Amino acid sequence: MKFSTNKNKNSNNMFVAFVAANLLAFANAQTYMVGDTVAHEGYVMDRYCIEQGVFLDQPDVATLPNPNLHTVHCLIDAPPCIGSTFELLGEPTWDGDEAAYTRAFVLDDDSKAQVVSLAKELGVCNDCTGDGHLKAGFRVRVTATVTEMANETIGAGPTISVDQVVPVFPYAGQSIELQGAFISDQFCLQRGTFLDNNLPSLEQPELHTVHCLIDPPPCIGSPFEVLLPPAEGESTYIRGYTLDDPSKEQIVEVIKEVGVCDTCNGGGSLVEGFKADLTAIVVDSQRNETAGAGPVISVTEVMANLPADVGDDTGMDTGTDTGVEQEPTGSEDCATEVPTTMTFEEVPISLTYSLVRDEENGWFFAGEVAYEGQGWVGFAISQDGTMPGSIAIIGLPDDPVGTTNPGKYDMPSRTPPILAEQQTLFNSNIEQNATHTVLTFWKLLKEVNEADHVIWPIGDNPFLVAAGSSNELGYHAHRHSFTLTLGCEAANEETTADEEVDVTPGVDVTPVFAVGDEIEVEGFVMDNFCIERGTLLDAPSIVTLEQPNLHSLHCLLDVPQCVESNFEILLDPMPGETMYQRGLTLDEDSKQMVIAMAKELGTCQECSGGRLRHGFRAKLTATVLDAGDDATGAPPMVSVINAQPVLFVTDSSTEATFEVGDLVTVTGFVMDNFCIERGTLLDNPSVVTLEEPNLHSFHCLIDVPQCAASNYEVLLDPAPDAEDQMYSRGFVLDDEGKALVRSLAMEVGICDECDETGTWQFGFRAQIMGTIVELGASGEPPVISIQDAVAVPFEGAAADDGGDAPADDEDAALQTGPVDCSQFVASHEFEGLGLTLNYVVNVDEETGEGNFTGQVVYEGQGWVGFGVSESGAMVGSLAVIGLPDEDISESNPGKYDLGGQSPAAVTLTDQQTILDGNVEQNETHTVLTFTKLLTEPGEMPIDPNGRNVFLAAAGLDNNLGFHAVRGVVALTLAPCTADGGGVAGGAEALDFDNRQTSFAAHGWMACIAWGVLVPVAIGNSLCRHLIPGEGLWFQLHRALNSLAILMTIAFFGVVVAAVSSQPAPDHFKPRTEQGSIGYHKTIGLVVFILALIQGIGGVMRPHLPHKNDDGTFEPKTGIRTAWEFVHKGSGVAILAMAWYQCHSGLVLYAQIFAAEDRTGAFWGVTGTISAIVVGGALTRFCLPGKEAGGKDADGDVDAESPEGPSS
Repeated sequence: MKFSTNKNKNSNNMFVAFVAANLLAFANAQTYMVGDTVAHEGYVMDRYCIEQGVFLDQPDVATLPNPNLHTVHCLIDAPPCIGSTFELLGEPTWDGDEAAYTRAFVLDDDSKAQVVSLAKELGVCNDCTGDGHLKAGFRVRVTATVTEMANETIGAGPTISVDQVVPVFPYAGQSIELQGAFISDQFCLQRGTFLDNNLPSLEQPELHTVHCLIDPPPCIGSPFEVLLPPAEGESTYIRGYTLDDPSKEQIVEVIKEVGVCDTCNGGGSLVEGFKADLTAIVVDSQRNETAGAGPVISVTEVMANLPADVGDDTGMDTGTDTGVEQEPTGSEDCATEVPTTMTFEEVPISLTYSLVRDEENGWFFAGEVAYEGQGWVGFAISQDGTMPGSIAIIGLPDDPVGTTNPGKYDMPSRTPPILAEQQTLFNSNIEQNATHTVLTFWKLLKEVNEADHVIWPIGDNPFLVAAGSSNELGYHAHRHSFTLTLGCEAANEETTADEEVDVTPGVDVTPVFAVGDEIEVEGFVMDNFCIERGTLLDAPSIVTLEQPNLHSLHCLLDVPQCVESNFEILLDPMPGETMYQRGLTLDEDSKQMVIAMAKELGTCQECSGGRLRHGFRAKLTATVLDAGDDATGAPPMVSVINAQPVLFVTDSSTEATFEVGDLVTVTGFVMDNFCIERGTLLDNPSVVTLEEPNLHSFHCLIDVPQCAASNYEVLLDPAPDAEDQMYSRGFVLDDEGKALVRSLAMEVGICDECDETGTWQFGFRAQIMGTIVELGASGEPPVISIQDAVAVPFEGAAADDGGDAPADDEDAALQTGPVDCSQFVASHEFEGLGLTLNYVVNVDEETGEGNFTGQVVYEGQGWVGFGVSESGAMVGSLAVIGLPDEDISESNPGKYDLGGQSPAAVTLTDQQTILDGNVEQNETHTVLTFTKLLTEPGEMPIDPNGRNVFLAAAGLDNNLGFHAVRGVVALTLAPCTADGGGVAGGAEALDFDNRQTSFAAHGWMACIAWGVLVPVAIGNSLCRHLIPGEGLWFQLHRALNSLAILMTIAFFGVVVAAVSSQPAPDHFKPRTEQGSIGYHKTIGLVVFILALIQGIGGVMRPHLPHKNDDGTFEPKTGIRTAWEFVHKGSGVAILAMAWYQCHSGLVLYAQIFAAEDRTGAFWGVTGTISAIVVGGALTRFCLPGKEAGGKDADGDVDAESPEGPSS
């Protein structure tokens, strides 16, 4: 996959150079004498390009104003350039607003050889010898001696003999090209090892995982660098260049397309060692010595450089289909003798499971998770298909197998997994060999204190499987969520009984963190005084661990009792809970660090920031000093390594002033900008968007093109005491953040594109942590880049039916259950066309009359149309067409008769009866909406209770003309009622036009017959002198022409039959409105008739002259001579007309069927054959023993057959 960006190749730094050059004009104007020693820096340029005035390989670029754009390829590879004299340019001089570099010196031959050698070593060209990456702008610094005076006649400077030459590299504005360069994040480069596997980052970049590069915030949050190969004899790669921010974003997009990571697009397969081919411009030539990073470059073109066994096909299905049919487990007592194995297409992990019963302890879920690789392995029981809040079973291959390995872990949000207090696994083990790691376990279906994580023996269970990038517990390399449906009545009776299974924990695990652990955590900073008293000192009505966001910075920093007590970091509530948890205690140095940070940000007596009044929150990295005290409830103490404040936004009353770079955490509904701007929800127009975002469906947010294509925003809750309970616009998500939130929504929600693991139908609410990257202007919210997002459940989010997603057949999406028949209740997406049809059918039960309300959404700009057809053919159907550039009126959108395939044949009908018609267009979409009566006089009816064939199309632009895309579908409709309806069956995909196959066959045969066979047949005649064997040329000539005529008869019959199948066929009638190609049918008939006559004439040709005994021939008869003239002339004329037919036919086919124009391929093949024939014929004039006209040196004529001479 390749991405290109247009950049201004002339750096702004050029201006500085031009000014400096004019200041040095006096120095440049001096006269050099033979023997003078000079020191000069300048661009190397060949005289050929100088005298041409433009570059040989870039004829639109002037030479002397733009030497930085002169490619090394042009300088070294092009014969006219490398063969000419080389010159060194001086600094530029100004002529008004224009500047051009001066011709300073001419290099003698030895000096040129030195410079050429250096260019080949550093540059990118065919003859280059090294691993250089200089693409354009070769600049050197020389010390030299003047050997000849300036040549004023041609404008060249003095000739010099170079004593020393060194490259000037890099400099701002220079163009470079890199092939197969590793890309790495600066975080891993500076720490010396990769974050996920601890391998040396500058020695083994091929083992740097895409996951490490893209997913962990420290890595993706740091600058990206381009590594250069190690120097000869070395093993350490060189930190070559640093990417500017737009280039980093561009490369991240490429990596996500081809790679395997949590936030990747799902279509790639590259696990580690991302390399790229790129072209770039140096924008800052100075190295960052503090960071150890190279010059900054701006990428103009980039392509992933993938290993041969890795593709970048992004068409992979990213759904959650496991690849096996899920059957209820087991036999009569559910103890499965043969366990079920599930494989997952998305990850190299399989799960083998069964339900088994132990007489003493009850029912267990017996599982085996096999990972094709080496790393820790985990299995999790989730409430909603996501990892936070789940209970995981994790095996660590490097640790001894015991009570806690494999062990059960609590999975809180944004903190490392915590060993659970109840270690109750049976028959657990973790094994690893060179290729696989296998986790086995038995887990009780129901346990004490795990009411939210029951494995249900009947029903759906959201599970996850995961595997790490190493044996040390850390970031996962692979993760997959899925829903497993079980069916075991015997186990269900025991599991749902009132009493819970009481199992004594195998071990009491008290420490949450081990001493020496380095952890990363985010939470509110709270003084121990307010924690111990239970309420906030300055707001006694507020429970401390319920609303720490209301804790004022004045209380935290000014009040002696608070500021003199210990400071703690509170952990966020577990899913479904409201109380915050005491997480960590700060040591004294860390406390002082946090106080200083709070004073810089907050509002208090000693504060200087004034940007935050309540709820001081921080994100920090720390080392655990002690494990805490269970007896007193004191949490572990930590020493902070680094910390950053986080602005916690709760609702519209939050008092905080934002700046670019601020970390923020916000909880709110996610809403698409389309529904915000229109004021009401698109799929529920009676609901005001900012009043009830909880009623916004996941289907509208994720599936509907207008919504899914617009920006996503996080809404702020109304202030609790505000009179106006309207939600407000809080933050806009950047593109990567939007993708992350969409992925999360598809995990937990119910929609067409969702993962089928979710149970939420309305109101997607999430807690999001991110960095402000842009402040909003003119009332727009700030833009944030997301580091983490967690779905936040609320009452009303789950579907009423228990969370099953609607049935989803291959082509149609239906709304079931109680519906609003004033809204669209069904949709069909035309796969790969960017067209979606939303619709509803309403029928009056008493009168039987009704209407069809439709909406065609096109992902592009152009006219949009909907058609009703009998068979799928366009001609003869009725269409509703909307023209975006015209005013909405009675006839726009209007009804049209499709009388033919040309735009002129598409005419407005006499009956313009469309109701509520509208056509809208923005930068990305065009939407046609209409209501049409089911039955109208003289028109094709729409059957509300049967099968209908519908068309959808969109134009190349807003003017009614040929379509860019079109589709056809057969839908079986059903009237909408309050209880459901809309369609009675699935969608049936049809060929748009059943004549397309016939026209394709017609074209193929015509092009082969007249583009290949006939030219080769004529070539056999013209090049007979090159064909061995007496008379062989004639046999080939006759056979090929005969085959061409037979194919002509065949393709003529095929197309006549195809045209006859359409309503009101217009055989052979010219369409003058189409210009020259409109005569295709008429000329086609002429070619057919003349070809038959030509074939008959060839068979009935007059006899050749008689051959005498002495080998001579009698003179040709007059009729033979006349026949030859007519036969040859008509043959050339028919061939010319046939070539016109092939060309015009290919153009018409491309227009009618929105197909690729293949006229170039036709002329490429036919032109090549013709050129070979002409070349062969011309050899008759130069080969010995033959003359023009086919006679040999004795005057005899070549035979057209063994029996006689030729014509």
